[in-house]
Amino acid sequence: MIGNRLIAVVDILGFSALTLNRPTIELSLLLRDLFEFSRRLSAGISFYPVSDSAEEPFSCSMMPGVCQFSDTVLFWSDLNTAETTSQSPRQASQYANMFFQLISNFISQSLLHSIPLRAGISFGETFIDSPACIYVGEPIVRAHQLESDQDWIGATVDATALQSLEHYGWVTDYQVPSKGGNIPGRAVRWTSTLAGAQSILRAFEVINCGLKNSSERSVIRKYENTKQFMTAMLKDATTVDGKCILEQVE
Repeated sequence: MIGNRLIAVVDILGFSALTLNRPTIELSLLLRDLFEFSRRLSAGISFYPVSDSAEEPFSCSMMPGVCQFSDTVLFWSDLNTAETTSQSPRQASQYANMFFQLISNFISQSLLHSIPLRAGISFGETFIDSPACIYVGEPIVRAHQLESDQDWIGATVDATALQSLEHYGWVTDYQVPSKGGNIPGRAVRWTSTLAGAQSILRAFEVINCGLKNSSERSVIRKYENTKQFMTAMLKDATTVDGKCILEQVE
């Protein structure tokens, strides 16, 4: 019920505009697919922790929780990360790594299906009672604020979610584009989860092509910010036909 958890709040970018311009039944199917995908991803990374003590092995498995309201998806850790950090730092870092990877997978693979997502991740004391649909805690508020303030497809992490935790390269320092301008922050390297960088660039271009004649400058800016991040993260990507794949998306 109550405990210290990693929390991620994820929203579809531009969902309000979609609601005004697409049939309700079409949106309902999109949200159903998104929820089923989030559940499959969550179930797919059940975590079997490794004890720091050979005399006290862990035998339980822990799977991140997930729920959805409209286009907002909430992920949380079932592991009491604060206690585990002091008792077993390696276990806590392993679980944090899996949680960051979950969010990274969710963003990148949703983009392959032309669903742009934005996420905020925080950590702290929360009360969660899924059967009663009760989700309360400051980390949920912080994660929502982080998510809603971003001006791109991507995810940022609150400093509280990284205290005493190793993230194994899933998080990087970055000038995060926000509605008030770029600010120093920590971004999830969601481009790292795809087998090939070319796939994500092609998926991004499918969405971006529809924006070239858009009158919504704010929408175009979000995609430009996203492309800059992808370029920064994929600058060492392999070449295709002797040409850097980043040069193929203009």
